[in-house]
Amino acid sequence: MNLSKFLNITILVVSLTWSINGVSQETEDTNSENFEENIPKKGLRLGLYIGSYFANQYTASIYDGYGFDIDGKKNTWDNSLMNQKINKEYGGRGYPGQPDLIAQELNVNYQEWIFNASDMPLNMRYSPSFSIGLNCIYSVDVKNAILLNVNLAKLNIGGNFTIITPQQSGTSQINDRIKTFAIKGVEQRMMLQFGYQRIIDDNEKVNFFVEGGSPTYERVNIGINPRLKLQNAIGLRAYYNI
Repeated sequence: MNLSKFLNITILVVSLTWSINGVSQETEDTNSENFEENIPKKGLRLGLYIGSYFANQYTASIYDGYGFDIDGKKNTWDNSLMNQKINKEYGGRGYPGQPDLIAQELNVNYQEWIFNASDMPLNMRYSPSFSIGLNCIYSVDVKNAILLNVNLAKLNIGGNFTIITPQQSGTSQINDRIKTFAIKGVEQRMMLQFGYQRIIDDNEKVNFFVEGGSPTYERVNIGINPRLKLQNAIGLRAYYNI
């Protein structure tokens, strides 16, 4: 399920929740003044989460341009995705007579440029991302509840790689030979969170609450040897009684 489809489903569910609750409120006893009479002691509620997600940088290096073979092992430099694309597919080094599209873009002569293992990206990093979630909560009583959250985040990964070009006439600066280019990646994550919630005040309209559980220590199942790592997020979660 991609992020746009999940967002559409979330909006639909929340809209239905508001509609159902709006109808039910018309038949409520408007004279009720007791907090425990206005909030169901047991039952299911739906909520929406919107916030920011800060991914652990442990898996960012997976997007370093090497890629993996059919056995799930990291490619060597010769078989790396970027070497195959830059040097062989676009750089004229795949077969005799092949055009050098890289040279054309760099405005240099045919294959007068260098791209090797030392030019591969080493600084890949995740950027803070937007996160949205659909949350379900089952109230055990007025104050305590069990919750299940399903959150989605679309992550952007960025870094740089270099290509070495010929020394320009009239300059002795070696840095002028180094051309830097951006490399980007996109990753989608779905997080399932299970925990406990306790309401800490008695307002019948709006209530603050605290939660505890296992949402934030996650293993991302990509790359070699995935490990549990701490992920961070901050956001707003709101529930509405059905």
